[in-house]
Amino acid sequence: MRRALDWSWELLNAPLARAFARVSVFPSSFDAAAADEVAGVSLPPLATLAEHSLLMLADDGRYRMHQLVRQYAADRLDAEDTAYLAGRHAAWVAMQLRQEEPGELDAVDLDDVRTATEWLLGHADPDDLAGYLRDLAELYRRRSYWAELRTIAEAALDRPDLSTVASAELLGLISEAHRNVGSPVDAIRLAHEALATIGRAPPDTRSGRLRWMAGYAGTFAAFRVGLVRSGARRELARVRSERLLSLGELYYVGEQFKRMPLIVVGGFVEGHVSGDPSAQAIADGFAAVMATVAGRHGIARRYVERSIARASDPRVSLPAAA
Repeated sequence: MRRALDWSWELLNAPLARAFARVSVFPSSFDAAAADEVAGVSLPPLATLAEHSLLMLADDGRYRMHQLVRQYAADRLDAEDTAYLAGRHAAWVAMQLRQEEPGELDAVDLDDVRTATEWLLGHADPDDLAGYLRDLAELYRRRSYWAELRTIAEAALDRPDLSTVASAELLGLISEAHRNVGSPVDAIRLAHEALATIGRAPPDTRSGRLRWMAGYAGTFAAFRVGLVRSGARRELARVRSERLLSLGELYYVGEQFKRMPLIVVGGFVEGHVSGDPSAQAIADGFAAVMATVAGRHGIARRYVERSIARASDPRVSLPAAA
């Protein structure tokens, strides 16, 4: 096989040989647009390589390369080109995952995703990695790949340069994965660990609960008069609200209602402090829960309506009764 590939390689001129080697960055099939964007290979070289039987053109217009041929082509790249193309491919995959319409994720090729994920785990900037994993989690949720998502999140936690916020998000993903494979005890433990990482694990003692309520009352008052506005604090609030919501769901399903008031108050305040539309919609949901418990069903209904409205229009403001 290698002698046959050597013979084919020697028949290629320099630009074609370079194109052949560069498209080996794709682990499976790819289209002409991806080849151009990632590897800088345009349609004419692709067509010529297909004529040489080094690429196969499928009926769907995508190009494929036999894995032995792909490995041969990859071996023709030097270390610098290999690293450059791997980074380009990972950035391209990250862009594919950052879709506005969730249904578009169904078209993303998992071979590309797994190859990019492996590279990003070892090379990406920690903030870029955290953003990528948030997008990746949405894809894996849609496909219910919980075991694989947990493995990736655990591998990412080994990075020594992660921020505490990123670590909390990863612990939250692992908790979510445990919940969805039927391990609620581990899910709750990890949810607590995630919140402890960012300083908001629900307290057990009565005095701790009182401090929690008083602290959040002060935070909300400061937020309403414009004293809580920093970007770092808002990002922290977004992650806290998501983790509190997840923990609240675990408590609810497990009928562990003792700490639910803490979850509701914390989630309400953090959601609004974050400024994130999704988190604010969640916060309005928390407010609806509080109003329902207090028997204020009219107010609860208004919060539910605003939560739904906020999901489509982030300009919706807090209800006057807040």
